[in-house]
Amino acid sequence: MSEQQEQGRDAGVEQGTSRVKRGMAEMLKGGVIMDVVTPEQARIAEDAGGKAEVAFFHHDSPFGLAPLKDGEAWIDDKGLDIGMKEYAMPAGAANYVGLLSRAKAQGAKYIVIQNVSSPAAQVAKDIAAQNLDMKIVCLNWCADELFIETAAKAAEGHVLVQPFAPASADAEGLAVIDEYLKSKGSSLE
Repeated sequence: MSEQQEQGRDAGVEQGTSRVKRGMAEMLKGGVIMDVVTPEQARIAEDAGGKAEVAFFHHDSPFGLAPLKDGEAWIDDKGLDIGMKEYAMPAGAANYVGLLSRAKAQGAKYIVIQNVSSPAAQVAKDIAAQNLDMKIVCLNWCADELFIETAAKAAEGHVLVQPFAPASADAEGLAVIDEYLKSKGSSLE
């Protein structure tokens, strides 16, 4: 357990409880995406209710489309009522107002982005400038400090997802990697 998790536990912070899940479901009302494994969790998700519409903005390449099939399979596997449309992000675009207009017409409340930080930050700025009720979920390469620095205030309220820990993180698995590298005369530092 990390030091931050220990501090949270010592401070009485709830993690993973029904109350926390209910609060998260309430925040995402109208389109909850949860990994439902118990009847209680199913009721929480159902109470939040509604069909979710998701716009998938991606780099126009195999890299950009990489997570799409897995996402669709997960939605099908969970039996979720989620509509998802994909939108290729034109390289070098000055803004993404046109794509956001199409996503809005779709009814999307969530914009999942598989791209690098700069275009994702521009989408965040465009959402803020148009006062749209949409949340970005940045996957992989746009989920970083550059997104936050570039989008500035427009970055607030969006979700950044990294399936890996940077070398500077105090993650359990990195110790094994660092030990191996040290045995070879190198290190993560």
